[in-house]
Amino acid sequence: MGFNYPQGFSPQQGLDFAINFCQQAYYQDYIFRGEKQSDGQPYVFTEPQHYEMMYEIWGIDEIWHEDQGTVPFGFVARERKTNNVVFAIRGTEGDIEWAEDLFESDQIACPVANSKGLVHQGFGNIYETLTYQPATSNSLTPPAIGSGDKLSQVLSGTSAVSITGHSLGSALATLLALDVALNTKTPITQIYTFASPRVGDPDFVTQYNGLVPADSYRIANVWDIVPHTPPEILFTIDHEWHYQHVNSYCPVDGGETIDVVTSHGLAAYEAGLKKLLT
Repeated sequence: MGFNYPQGFSPQQGLDFAINFCQQAYYQDYIFRGEKQSDGQPYVFTEPQHYEMMYEIWGIDEIWHEDQGTVPFGFVARERKTNNVVFAIRGTEGDIEWAEDLFESDQIACPVANSKGLVHQGFGNIYETLTYQPATSNSLTPPAIGSGDKLSQVLSGTSAVSITGHSLGSALATLLALDVALNTKTPITQIYTFASPRVGDPDFVTQYNGLVPADSYRIANVWDIVPHTPPEILFTIDHEWHYQHVNSYCPVDGGETIDVVTSHGLAAYEAGLKKLLT
């Protein structure tokens, strides 16, 4: 397959975010839930090289199934030599059933202060619950209700911010990017999202594309169904909702398969990026 890519897109940078940030955000969740690797060994969270953990990101996971309470969604890490920070947000890699809910959801006003437009209600509801907990020991201890620092405090004294996420995490990363652009003075260096569904309506997308820097790369495996959800026009019982994707589309070939879980998994995205490096 021959693809065209926006200026500035780096497969190597995307691979670095996928492996060293998004995957580690998943490991946080696996450790918190007590999941084991296929060989029975526990997962181990490893800080990305040259970075140090600043914050754990927590939120209430209640969109797809039962309310699972407050769970880890990722982390914020600071690059030691530059004081730049990276936000990494995990998604729902192993559970494709949540995609069905994307066909059944209303929209709500975007929860980001000073924003415009409507967003998928599930994404918006989770984003409002995200809290940033100073991470002194990566203890993965659920925070007390109402605790945590605000986004402005997290970014205080930082030079620039990069944002990455996979699946549901990419939708939350998109909302976060708009929040940073609208409500802080911290410049955004780059955004790499993987397997993102459509997040909001045309008004939301217009504001995002106008405010967020051009270095925003939405990577989609051509065999993955999730980037095609919700549909551009979504009919519910009493309403017609409209969705669009944000910039900029970066397709990869993660390997032909009819297995929807495999095509959506982070490993397929890593495979697709590696093909671009050969």
